[in-house]
Amino acid sequence: MSENCHKYDDIIDAERPIFTDQKAMPIRDRAAQFSSFAALSGYSDAVNEEERLTEKKREPDDERALRINDRLRLVIEHIDDDLEIKLTYFEADKRKSGGAYLVHTGVVRSFNEYERKLIFKDGKIISIDDIYEIKGKYFENM
Repeated sequence: MSENCHKYDDIIDAERPIFTDQKAMPIRDRAAQFSSFAALSGYSDAVNEEERLTEKKREPDDERALRINDRLRLVIEHIDDDLEIKLTYFEADKRKSGGAYLVHTGVVRSFNEYERKLIFKDGKIISIDDIYEIKGKYFENM
């Protein structure tokens, strides 16, 4: 064992070699050799995506569905009156099951009966099948 302890005694205090035919590497580049290494690239993104919460789409009860239909009919009948409405609607998540309930306030420009979608003047398009609630000044007395 004592033989192994003194194995490098001849070079332990030696100066580092300097090569004249090569430029010394800048300190910044030397430090880059020791930068962190992500063995599981993308793992953090996958964990964050899994942690992101989504909601299940709630089906309105019969009373709420009737109220939505009545208010939707009135909005479509008075589409030229520039009624401002506030919709709560479900938007499905593009990456995982479920989605989120969002609120949009605006004036409906048109209704696409074939696709069952409301088109707002600001360009927003909402499917009437995703509407959970319709509010607005026009409906306050209802």
